[in-house]
Amino acid sequence: MTARCGVFGVAMTSNAPGARASDLPETSAADRVELTALLLDGITDYALVALDPWGRVQAWGRGAERVYGFPGDAMVGERWDRLFLPHDGAAGRPGALLELALRHGRHEEEALRVRRDGSTFWAHAVLTPLRGERGEVRGFAEVARDVTDRREAEQALRRLSDARSAVRARDEFLALAAHELKTPLTALGLNLQAMVRASHRKPAEVVATLAARTERLQRHVDRMSGLVETLLDVGRVASGQLELRIQDGDVAQVAARVASRCVEERGGRCCVDLDAPEPVPGRFDPHRVEQVLFALLDNGLKYGGGGPVQLSVRADGRRARVAVRDQGIGIAPEDQERIFQRFERAAPATQYGGFGFGLWAARQLVKAHGGEIRVRSAPGEGSTFEVLLPLCPKR
Repeated sequence: MTARCGVFGVAMTSNAPGARASDLPETSAADRVELTALLLDGITDYALVALDPWGRVQAWGRGAERVYGFPGDAMVGERWDRLFLPHDGAAGRPGALLELALRHGRHEEEALRVRRDGSTFWAHAVLTPLRGERGEVRGFAEVARDVTDRREAEQALRRLSDARSAVRARDEFLALAAHELKTPLTALGLNLQAMVRASHRKPAEVVATLAARTERLQRHVDRMSGLVETLLDVGRVASGQLELRIQDGDVAQVAARVASRCVEERGGRCCVDLDAPEPVPGRFDPHRVEQVLFALLDNGLKYGGGGPVQLSVRADGRRARVAVRDQGIGIAPEDQERIFQRFERAAPATQYGGFGFGLWAARQLVKAHGGEIRVRSAPGEGSTFEVLLPLCPKR
């Protein structure tokens, strides 16, 4: 039984699996042209576009009409640039894509394209050079598909994942904050209870030791106040409401003050080697710079394995160069940027404690002055944090 497809003009013999291609009649040039036209009109899910070597549209399929909104008679003969964002066209990006396709044999990308009504959509497009028998470039073919729905779904999933991560980080932070605040609060309560019991049994002794007892209580109060102030600073920095109070100061004096404070808060059970032989005067916010240096020294003492921490201050032209070096556990290369992110750390919180945003806050404060902070470290070899701080910041 023989059936003829009048559209293609090709005879097909059914029940003849052994038929060879050479046994079939040849397709005429007119049939091939018609087949090409049917191909362009029959595929509607993809935009099929043929370009000449200079990027002018020569064929515009039914799918291209559906995807871009332009009818064929409005696009044939027009430049391909009409499908790109205005700034992409002005920058010569369409021509650059043709060059890339020639150089590599094809070019594939996902990028924003423009519809007839001016709206944009995400297109997954494959651009391929079309060559003649002698290898000469006769034009280009692009197959494009609207993938906006997929992109939006992926972005929604990313936002959901980010939201879940944020909630998890918040919960971990609240647990850490409660733990950090509970420690001085517990110590304060125990000291007050001891004073009350002693006042009933030995009131004279309480009066005689009142100054020392009050000093211990004040240290616990100061620690809680510092923790609360840190929490407030996180909110200020995150919301962009942090203000600097620029005034004359000496970075070397600030460093000496911070070094003494760190040793005092640890009851003398640590060592900070200060190397600041000369004054380093400038205009900056002394309180904020003190916060930065305290965060770096606190970090060095926490992870330094009990060894001394070196703090050096030098003038470097119109900048102050401050370095904090410890001899502790060090930081792996892949963690050296992550430790400056909020709530992040390179070591377990259960082992070393802390909120996990001291270094993040330090970087934000240094950036607010127009400076930079960086770290050099390797596992087991300690860490060096270096701060470059302009001495006359632009306001």
